[in-house]
Amino acid sequence: MTQKTRALDLSLAQEQRKLAVESIGFIDDARAAHVMLDLASNGSPMKGEATAWLFRNLSGEWAKHDIGKGLKEKGIYDPAAIVVAASPMPEPGADAEQPNVDEILKLTSDTTKGQLAAATRCILCQRIDGAGTEYGPNLKGWGATQEREAVVRAIAEPSAGIAHGYMGTEVILKDGGVIHGIAFNNTELWMKDALPLVIQSAGGLTQLIAKDRIEKKHAFKRSLMFDPQTLGLSAQDIADIAAWLEGYR
Repeated sequence: MTQKTRALDLSLAQEQRKLAVESIGFIDDARAAHVMLDLASNGSPMKGEATAWLFRNLSGEWAKHDIGKGLKEKGIYDPAAIVVAASPMPEPGADAEQPNVDEILKLTSDTTKGQLAAATRCILCQRIDGAGTEYGPNLKGWGATQEREAVVRAIAEPSAGIAHGYMGTEVILKDGGVIHGIAFNNTELWMKDALPLVIQSAGGLTQLIAKDRIEKKHAFKRSLMFDPQTLGLSAQDIADIAAWLEGYR
């Protein structure tokens, strides 16, 4: 199995596919550069990761492979034509009643209803049973390693704990637009070089933002996971999803 095949194989864990992309990024060869261009094209589940690697190598190891031309030809990045869309996280309703974890734990749960609730509410950011978007952490097997209270709290109070590697970035554009998401190249290299910021938002929307369009960029203080009120989750829904997650493998 080639590294490209591994990167696109959705039967593999997300971390395994990220490692396949990283392996390609360290190969100083024109073929590797073109494979990475394919992985960064629209429709690829690894678009964000692959795009970040292309810009990492653009002025380095792969400069001689003319990937700047490939970025334009494949519609990945053309500074003159790119359109940036605002993508802010909604604020939790100030007057909305916060789910009570202790009360949720007392409810009788239904795993069948939990699976349905997850499949209809969570797939904007999660991949569940082959559907949805790989924006948030992989949930397969996660619930089986956690206490029920921890699972309920993660849904009811998403900002109480943020998974490693999923800290958010807030980008404020010069035109006033706001983007919240996971920045793939949020490093000192980005600060030093004139590289676009690669950021993925809810729904898997991946955007490349030229530095001259950014007014400010800093850490996002909340979780990138939607709160229960925004998702329309009741206390019973949360109890059902938590129960289903315990057996989701």
